[in-house]
Amino acid sequence: MKYGYKIACGIILMLGASALAQTQPSDDTDLAPGFKLRTSGGIDIGDLYAEVVHFDDNWKEVEEHDVFQPTVQAPATQPSSKLLTGDFAVGAGTFKLTEQIDPTDAGIHFSATMSSDKALATNEMSVALNLPVATFGGKKIVVDQQAVAMPAEPAAKGEPHIFDKEDAKEIDLPTAAGTLIITGDNLNILVQDDREWGDPRYGLRIRFTPGDGQITSSKIDLQMKWKPAESK
Repeated sequence: MKYGYKIACGIILMLGASALAQTQPSDDTDLAPGFKLRTSGGIDIGDLYAEVVHFDDNWKEVEEHDVFQPTVQAPATQPSSKLLTGDFAVGAGTFKLTEQIDPTDAGIHFSATMSSDKALATNEMSVALNLPVATFGGKKIVVDQQAVAMPAEPAAKGEPHIFDKEDAKEIDLPTAAGTLIITGDNLNILVQDDREWGDPRYGLRIRFTPGDGQITSSKIDLQMKWKPAESK
């Protein structure tokens, strides 16, 4: 993983992460137990939120909720699924974003493709999850059975990096209500502390493939499961 990717991404998050709504919209659509779909294409999982983000070659960030106004359909062969398509405009042009979300026994299967008629300069394209400090501060998440400590105190200025891995298979995000389990093949991930910019969250980003360069087509495929906490 590029060193510049870790540091520059951390710095540029100040431009957009704080713009995310903190409350779930009233028009959220139920996808599966624990999962709700926003009209902008983002997904709420309890107090966690996931959406597609793009950074251009100057590290200017574009977030899904700001630009994506999708057409939502249910595939004829999978009426319980959601197929979202629409434009995702970035500085140098426009991608077409296609998301398919299929309910599973314990959660959802999420897949997405970004495509463009011309190559668009990209420093990173990813699915970003916002992890509230109120939920995760001073606790641990787990990546491939490795515990990753989420610092209770804010990181030193210019040092937001917490963890990265290029070939993760499973990410477990435990909360009081339950655990979000994300799985996939060779997930390229970054975890960082966003409090330097007044944002009370940590960021977890999972890169598309390819995740950077001159991109005409890129994709991501994830399984997300929600395991409710056992009642006491």
